[in-house]
Amino acid sequence: MPESESTIDRLRELADHVAGQFGLELWDLELAGSGRGRTLRVYLDKSAGVTLEDCERFSRQFSALLDAENVIPGAGYLLEASSPGWERVLKRPDHFQRFAGQRVRLTLHHALPGGQRNLTGRLESADAAGIELAPEAPGIEPLRLAWAQFHGARLAPRDDPGSGLKRPRPKAGA
Repeated sequence: MPESESTIDRLRELADHVAGQFGLELWDLELAGSGRGRTLRVYLDKSAGVTLEDCERFSRQFSALLDAENVIPGAGYLLEASSPGWERVLKRPDHFQRFAGQRVRLTLHHALPGGQRNLTGRLESADAAGIELAPEAPGIEPLRLAWAQFHGARLAPRDDPGSGLKRPRPKAGA
């Protein structure tokens, strides 16, 4: 049985609070599985990059708080804390706004007239209505996509053997 929205909301609230104590940002949180097999995954970010020490400090503090408040009732859980990675999943409008100008990969719910459902391109902008994408595929003009038209979006840094992977950087002031 999926966890209630109120449980997830409370987990996010607590994770955000603990992350802030260590100069971290809560990027995302998911609770998967059931019973003793539940896993709570927390993705943390910071401008200089998340270290193993950041994850360890967060995990100790967050785990103690969850246990004290009994937020996840039942048989227990496994807590995993990590960076969202270079190819991070983009879910919320602020995720997209933060990485405007970067290369992204997304999946459309319905194919374009040419049959494309998977697109890679430059994320030009994002606002309350959706995103503007400049696809890399030849023959596809820049697109304005509403949030409901796509899913599965993530950053897609180039794998350029000449210069190595380049970590995406958020826009200044983000």
